[in-house]
Parts: sequence; C-alpha cells; structure tokens
Amino acid sequence: MPSPCESAAATRLADGQVLIDGGNDCSWNLATTELYDPTTGTIKPTGSMTIVRNNATATQLADGRVLITGGHNGSGGDFRNPGNYLASAELCDPTTGTFSATG
Repeated sequence: MPSPCESAAATRLADGQVLIDGGNDCSWNLATTELYDPTTGTIKPTGSMTIVRNNATATQLADGRVLITGGHNGSGGDFRNPGNYLASAELCDPTTGTFSATG
C-alpha cells in the first residue's frame, strides 16, 4: 500500500480485485479507498467515502456495489480516540469510485 494502514475494511470484488476502505494510518482516521489488483500486485486510489471510518464493515452486494457500515470516526481524526461510533452507511460503486450516503 502507498501508506501503512490498519483497521480498514477489505472486500473481494467479483472481478477479483480487493476494495480497501478507510482505517487509519497510525496518525489519522481515513476516508480514502483503494483498489488492489492481485494479478498485477498494484494498488490504486479510487475515491473517498463520505466520512472517515475506522473498523467499519464492507459487504459486496449482488449488483456489484459495496455497502460500508458502522465503524467510528475518531472524533477529530486522531486514531487514539475512538470517538463517535457511527450508525450510518454508504454505498460505493467500485467501477466509478463514487460513494453516496444511504439509510
């Protein structure tokens, strides 16, 4: 990965790539996402979630989108402070790298 990251959510997509969402880089919680391609060993950025999420869950849906739920926001970004636990969710379209809040 371009930067060290922990507590991210990882989801294997239908095409074999892995979507890596959020987590923290030992300094700040992240909203960034990346796609890992195991056939080439490459990682590329693919957009940002609507909010920072650390320890969230991510599940691929039948239509190919990924549902990202919960986690915590670090209350200001500092990874040492769990901050507010989130009762929110968002959808990621990995083909376009776009994210949208959802109920």
